[in-house]
Amino acid sequence: KRPAEELQQRMDNWLKINRQNRFENTLTIWVTNSLIRSSKIAIKNYNERFEPDIWENEYKISYISPSDIGFHNIIKEKTDQLIFFDFEYGGRDDISKAIADLTCNPNYKFSDSEENFLISKIQDKEKEKKVEEKILDKYWIERYKSIKRLVQLKWCFIILNKIKKEKMDELEQKVIEYFNKIDLEAK
Repeated sequence: KRPAEELQQRMDNWLKINRQNRFENTLTIWVTNSLIRSSKIAIKNYNERFEPDIWENEYKISYISPSDIGFHNIIKEKTDQLIFFDFEYGGRDDISKAIADLTCNPNYKFSDSEENFLISKIQDKEKEKKVEEKILDKYWIERYKSIKRLVQLKWCFIILNKIKKEKMDELEQKVIEYFNKIDLEAK
């Protein structure tokens, strides 16, 4: 799926969940007023600025991607070669989406300079390859920039989906108990 479609699906899935307790209702209000609003704007901006030329080679130069790309799914060998594993959500993907999934992953805090360093290293490695081995086209960075915001917002929904019903009830109960304790102590 393209990033805008993936974000839209995650947004739709979030809206289908039945919220039953106060914390979930409060969270839903925030998600609706902030996250979904930002997501709709990002999708609209992406669609308005969509440039077919930069996407024409997207699937011609796609590669097998683990999709769940992250340092937790990479082993570095003694030869400095990286080995990727855990292809549970894998498939053919564009390199720009894979890099966005990595740099936007909230488990890995990429500063602007680290992100720029990664991109420059990818470009340097690509320059060293023979023509038939190259996987990057001239538009991959433009694609990366055009989808980065969508991928960031997608990660927000991934985090929210990790919140399970039983954990919400447990968390709400802890907050209520703690509030009652500190409220009584304040009197």
